[in-house]
This record gives sequence, structure tokens and C-alpha cells, in this order.
Amino acid sequence: MVTLLAACVGPSTAALAVAVPTFGAHSDFPGGPAILAGFDRAQAGAEWRAGDEVLFGLQLQRDGVSRHWLLHVRLTEPLAIARVGEEVGPGTTWVAPTAWTLRVNGEARTFHSRCCRVLATVLDAEGKVLGRTEPLLPRDFLAGGFARACDALDAIRLGHPRRRIRSSDGDPFAAATVTAIALLGIVQDDPVLAPLLWQVIDKPSVWSVVQNLGARVLVEPGFQDTVVVPSPVPATGAQVHAVPLGLSVNGVEALAAELLVRPSPPPFGLCGGIVAATANHPRHRDRAFSMVLLAARRGPGPTRSAAR
Repeated sequence: MVTLLAACVGPSTAALAVAVPTFGAHSDFPGGPAILAGFDRAQAGAEWRAGDEVLFGLQLQRDGVSRHWLLHVRLTEPLAIARVGEEVGPGTTWVAPTAWTLRVNGEARTFHSRCCRVLATVLDAEGKVLGRTEPLLPRDFLAGGFARACDALDAIRLGHPRRRIRSSDGDPFAAATVTAIALLGIVQDDPVLAPLLWQVIDKPSVWSVVQNLGARVLVEPGFQDTVVVPSPVPATGAQVHAVPLGLSVNGVEALAAELLVRPSPPPFGLCGGIVAATANHPRHRDRAFSMVLLAARRGPGPTRSAAR
């Protein structure tokens, strides 16, 4: 059993020793353009469409060897239709909203999100399919993404440059934390995506699992240490926010990461506005992971009836 937790989203976490981000070049992913190419303009306020899709290039450096994969995510059901074994929302055929409870400065708060369904495909760098899965994603969390928290932080800094984040600063920081927890939970529970995660971090030992009645994963976003940096994907905007993120498993630091994020209207909602990420293992400095957005496109719009 894996339990996902979050640290208090008020004060910042300790500084994370994250290396300068390095991302695979487009030439490292030769199969990418045949799967998805180019970027559509973000459409603020637009509805999510079946066919919205994003493509990431993933790079793992471990034991002196670099490996590359592609991750293609395509929206199939903007509101997920319940299948056998899935809870149905009251009076609908849709999957019931997912709920996450987060303890903020000692107070338990619950956040809800509607679900969408996607087709996620992992491929090798040349485009050979390695596995497919159809996870449910928390649509409302992803639509909010991390940009609201970053915007709130910018506003705080503009008015009070030296003030630190407090629990009274409210929902944007808690909602962004829930987004991070939800994404991690989806990856580590999915049979296709989980093997990628466990190549970056170490699985807890059997004794650690027994002591903790499972694996307790603690997520610590460092909003206080967020900075604005040039975007590694200029097609998505000139600048992004770099959000530090720490992750520990059963009390042992397992990952020091940074998420590079932008606002997340379609088609960037599928990835919560994440355009790139980098992560380092705290005890294995030769082990590093990065991902970068290679393409993001809108699904086909509604067809219009011919004029009579």
C-alpha cells in the first residue's frame, strides 16, 4: 500500500539541491514528429476537447548511460464515462468526482475534481510502442495547474517582497499541492508508467515497508523558493515559473525536483501546465531525470451543420 502525503504548504521547504536543468534535444527523440508535432495557441476559457494531446520527451541518465522515451497523452473523454467497477456520480453516467484530503497547518481540507479519461502511450525514442494505458486524470486540478499558486506568489511578492507564505494565503497553494500529489499517485499506481518512476527513485526496502505498513510518500512543494526563469520551450511562452518539489519515501529523501510551469488552458491542461521538469536522486548524483514538452495540440472542433 502506498500512502501519499503532503507537507504544510505555508512555510517553504529547505532548499533543494537540484542541478541545472538539462533536457534531451529533439534529435534524441527521432520518432516524436510522426506522433505529434507543433504547438497550438493556448485558448483561455475554452472547453476541453476529445483529441487534445501532448507529447513529452523523457530522459534518464543512470550509471553513465542515457535512455530516452516518449510519452504521448491524448484526451479521449473530457468527462470520463464510468466503466465497470468505477463509481458513478449521482444522477449521471460519469465517473464520480475524485476527492483528496490535505492537511494544511493541522487542519484537514478536502478538494474535489471531476475526472477525464486519457490514452497514455509510452514509446521508445524511435516511436515503437512499449505500453498503453487509460488512466483517469483529475481534470479540475489540472485545469488550475500550478499557475494560480505562482500568480498568487507573484502578487504577494509585489506587495510585500519579504513576507513569507502563510496558511491564510489560501487555496491556490493547497490546490497546486493536491495537483502534484494526484499526478504522482496516477504515475505510481499505473502499470505502464510506474516502472519509469522506479527507475529514478529507489523502492523502499521490505523492512521499511513493514515498519510503515506500506510506502508513505511525502510531497513537499517549495513555493516560497519559486523563481521565474526562461522557458526551455519558447513556443509555450518566454518565461515559466520554476517550482522546487521534494519527495521522500518512508522518511528517506528520494527525489529533489523542479517543475517548470505555465498557465494551463487547453491544450496545456492535460499536463497541468508543466512544460518541463528535472529531478535528481539525493544520494546518487549520477542519476538524473528530465522531461520536456515536445508538442501540444487541440482536438478537432465541433463540426457545423451545412446551411439549409
